[in-house]
Amino acid sequence: MAVAIICTGTILQHDLRANLDFSMIDLGYLVSGALTVGIGMLNWYLFEALYSYIPVWSILIRPMLILSCILYLYDNAPLPLRDVGRLNPVILLVDLLRAGSYATCKAPYASIANVMGLGCILFALGLAMLNLHPWVAVNR
Repeated sequence: MAVAIICTGTILQHDLRANLDFSMIDLGYLVSGALTVGIGMLNWYLFEALYSYIPVWSILIRPMLILSCILYLYDNAPLPLRDVGRLNPVILLVDLLRAGSYATCKAPYASIANVMGLGCILFALGLAMLNLHPWVAVNR
């Protein structure tokens, strides 16, 4: 909602002629939601079952801003970062949103099925673990 309000306000304020591809933007948000729900479901179990996982997650998630190519384009990244970046599903989400917002930006290596599959697998794994250990869900 915040993105819609800020982008609409900016376009109207500056009288810009934006050529937005809403199908790509919607697809980016749909895939992002699937991955987020999958990671969230697994984290729900791991945060409650393994208290030592909380600082590990905190340490691992910090460099994700840099590794996810949010602040720069994937094509402009240094070669070692590009090789590692191919394993990061968030790069696909960022590129889908960029492709919907900028006409010159394309996402040729985007594999939506891989990210959706990863989100579904993580969701199913988190749900299965919560089903096996129901005390974790009501721990707090």
